[in-house]
Formats: sequence, C-alpha cells, structure tokens
Amino acid sequence: MRKRNKVLFGIASCLFLTACAKEVDGAEKINDILKQQPYVDVQLGEEYHQSEVKFSTEEDKAVVPKDAEWGRAEYREKKEAGIYYGEGEGGEIFETDSEITPELYMDAYFESIQNLNLTAAQVQKEEYVIQVTENKKLELFEEELRMLTGIIMKDHYELTGVEITFDKQCRPVQKNFQLQDIDEDELKKGTIESEDYVQKFSYETGQRKFDRTIKKVKKEINEE
Repeated sequence: MRKRNKVLFGIASCLFLTACAKEVDGAEKINDILKQQPYVDVQLGEEYHQSEVKFSTEEDKAVVPKDAEWGRAEYREKKEAGIYYGEGEGGEIFETDSEITPELYMDAYFESIQNLNLTAAQVQKEEYVIQVTENKKLELFEEELRMLTGIIMKDHYELTGVEITFDKQCRPVQKNFQLQDIDEDELKKGTIESEDYVQKFSYETGQRKFDRTIKKVKKEINEE
C-alpha cells in the first residue's frame, strides 16, 4: 500500500512540474500577466533609498519592511501612508500620492515595462531577455531612475540600454540599467556599475506574510 502511494505521489509530482513548466500562450500580453500577480516583492540595488518594497496589488497596499537591509520602514494603504523614522524619533501618518511616495507605487517599477506592450511570443522569441535601446522607449526608464534614486542624468550620465529578464511564466524578474558616464570633468569615463541600480522581482509573498510585515510597521508608528 505504501509503495502504491509513493508511485501515485510521484506521478502527481511529475504532472505538477509539467504544468508549471508549460509555456505561456504566445498571444498573451505581458501587461495582462502582470495584472494577474497579487503580490510582488521588489529587491533594489544600493542607489535606491530602500532595499526592498513588498506590494499587495489587489488591495493597493505597499510596505518597506521593518527589517529591510536599508531604508526607512514605511507603508501605504491606498492614499494613506506612514513612515517610521526610528527609535526615539517616532513616525507620521499622512495622505499620499505617487509623487510624494513613488517608491510605494507598483507603477513606478512596472510602467516602463508595460509601455513596451510586449506579448509572451516576443519574450519567448528573445529567450526571455528583452533589450531596450531605442531612445524614445528609454525615456520612461530614465524618468523612473530619476524618480526612484534621485540620479542627475543631464550632462553626467546617459542611459544607453535596459535589459529585462523574464521567467518561464513571462513575468519580469530582473531589470538592469546600462549607464554611461559622460561627465566632461571626469578624467576616466566608463560604464556605471549596473548592480547598484538593479531591480529584482519575485512573486512568492503570500497574504499572511504581507499582512504580518505591514502590521509590524504600523505598530512601530502607532507606539511612538
């Protein structure tokens, strides 16, 4: 009986893995795939003001965890935001929008990708790595960098390209910015370390983990 159960378990596991590995229909739009993701975890390079932001897209919520590697703990629930400044400094709750706290809005990271209007077939054809080099398309990525990192591009840096890596489900998992130093005052010109500006995306955070994370941040703000 045990042997039979093991065989059945093995068959079920194989069917599950096969289903997971199945390619996305090429006609499906990447923008539609992104809309289907209830939770998104964004990991950021050192030039950003915070190392991580978690999103609950369906509930329109976001949080920078209390235990983030760097950055102030903060949250957003629709138009309400709260920031914890640290022990002894307290925190505050205020009405917000995408200009006040852009880091807490999913569009700040995904709009540049959505603007490409990609299909799954295009992503699959390029073996899940999309290179963006057209100046017109790079403008939104450049604006994104300025908004999220504060980098001053004019007369200092040029964005020459963006590389977006997707997983087999055609979801973006990494965005690399290719920056060139063009500052005339610098003796040495070259490519900026792209890892400092990287964005990494994962989709495993569930409701319980997200709710616990945002609850901890709100508790710190309310207790101060």
